[in-house]
Amino acid sequence: MLFLPVCSTGHEAWIQPLIYQHVHDPTLKADIMVGQLFKGHAQIYNEEKFAVLDITQGRSRERITGRLGDLPAIVHTLDKPGLYTVGYQSTGSTISYSNWQKFSSFLHAEGLEWVIEEHRSKGFPDRDFDEVFYRYAKSVVGWQSLEGNDIILGMPFEIVLLNNPYMTSSDSVDVEVMWNSEPYPDAQLAVFQKSAEGVVVRTDYLTDKFGKTSVPIVAGHQYLLNTVYMELRNEETDEALWNSHWASITFEVPQS
Repeated sequence: MLFLPVCSTGHEAWIQPLIYQHVHDPTLKADIMVGQLFKGHAQIYNEEKFAVLDITQGRSRERITGRLGDLPAIVHTLDKPGLYTVGYQSTGSTISYSNWQKFSSFLHAEGLEWVIEEHRSKGFPDRDFDEVFYRYAKSVVGWQSLEGNDIILGMPFEIVLLNNPYMTSSDSVDVEVMWNSEPYPDAQLAVFQKSAEGVVVRTDYLTDKFGKTSVPIVAGHQYLLNTVYMELRNEETDEALWNSHWASITFEVPQS
C-alpha cells in the first residue's frame, strides 16, 4: 500500500558504501550512518558496539575487523566477483525522553500509534522515561559481477530483498520484513530515494500479511529502506519502558 511522501522525525541507522558497484578496486569502504532523510553522521569503528559486523556472499560469511576509531568504520577486501550482503547489528543503547512530544512524534512518523495507546493504558509517565534501541542495518554491494542475491543474516529484525535490484529488468524490487525469522505483517516501511543530484524523497509502504511489499525503483538512484518494531520491556525488572528495533537496507540501482 502506498502513502504520500511525509517528513521524517526518526533516527535511522544505515550502511553507506562509498561505492556500491565495484569494477576494479576490490576494497569496500562504507560508513555506518545515523541520521534522517539519508543524511547523518558517520560512526567510528568500535567493536564493543557491534553485536554483528559481517560480510556474506553465498555460504561464506566473515567478520569485518578494524581498529577503534576507524572512519569509515567498514573497510574490507572483496575476494570473489558477485553480490555481497554487509550486515551490522548494534548492542543496546538508551535514550531518555524529557517530554512527550518527541516520543509521540517519532511514533506517528513510524506508524506506531498503538504504542501511544499502550503507554497511556499502562499509566506510564509522559516525561522522563527511557527506551532502549537496537539497530540492524544491511547493504548490498557488488564487485565485478552483480550476480547473486541478498542473504538472510538471521538478525532479530531484518529487511530482505527478494530479487536483485542490480540485475532486474523490473521497475520494482520485492521486499520482506522479518522479526525473529518470521514475517512481520502490516509493518510500515519507509523508503528514502536519493537521486544523482542528492534530492531525497520519503514514501511509506505497508507490508502484507506475509510481511512483503513491492518498492518502485529508478535507475541511477540510491535507496534506504527502514522500518521500526516496538516492544514493551519487563515492567518489574527493567528501568526502561520500551525497546525499539530499527532495521534498514541500502542499495543503488545501476544506470540503465
